[in-house]
Amino acid sequence: MKFLKSSCLLLVAVLLLLNPSSAGAKEQPSTIALTVTTLTDNQVAATIDNATHGKRHQIGLILSDVQTALLSTLICNTCAVSGCTNVVFTPVEYIEYLTMEARKEMKPFSAADVSPEMQEPLFRVFATPSTADYLNGAGLSMASSVHSVVMADSSRADIVQPLDNSNGTAETNSALRSFTYQNAGATFPMSEVARLRSLDSKGEFFIVDVGDSQNKYFKVKAMFAKQLFH
Repeated sequence: MKFLKSSCLLLVAVLLLLNPSSAGAKEQPSTIALTVTTLTDNQVAATIDNATHGKRHQIGLILSDVQTALLSTLICNTCAVSGCTNVVFTPVEYIEYLTMEARKEMKPFSAADVSPEMQEPLFRVFATPSTADYLNGAGLSMASSVHSVVMADSSRADIVQPLDNSNGTAETNSALRSFTYQNAGATFPMSEVARLRSLDSKGEFFIVDVGDSQNKYFKVKAMFAKQLFH
């Protein structure tokens, strides 16, 4: 695999370190309210219909560790890692996601396939590990599994533990060896998300991946509110 080592890439990496929010739009205080009650059957039906027939839109929020992925390519030729990635769903978006996944596989999906648990006001986070491009000492030293996921307020002082944390595995292979990483899925009450957002003037908070040797903080910024909390 060829790595980009141009001065442009270095400049982007430095800018991201100095000002992580510079790549996004100007953030404004969020006034979007969260739904913290169980979805009704009518809301479920409307959600499925919107996913199937509504205007195309991104489902869920994807938070990727771009900084680690960029900087790892600059450290050495065989140090590159992917960075962790989180995919985040509110109850509505999770049902939309399941609807579209079924459609991709040409399977039926209706309100009858939505369990009572799916209708509950749960905030779901699925975290994938930071995997090494090269399965050697240098690459694996920078890679990391995700053992669990927690949330934190914008000051990182108020930590919210998940209602449930589950783990799975992800394996990468090369010609000579393979390596198994751990991923994590967690659920949180939507009421806790609302509480953390209320502690910040912009409604921002963190999702935190607890990894092998360090924890990675992903800020859910004000600019994401309209996309995520609709």
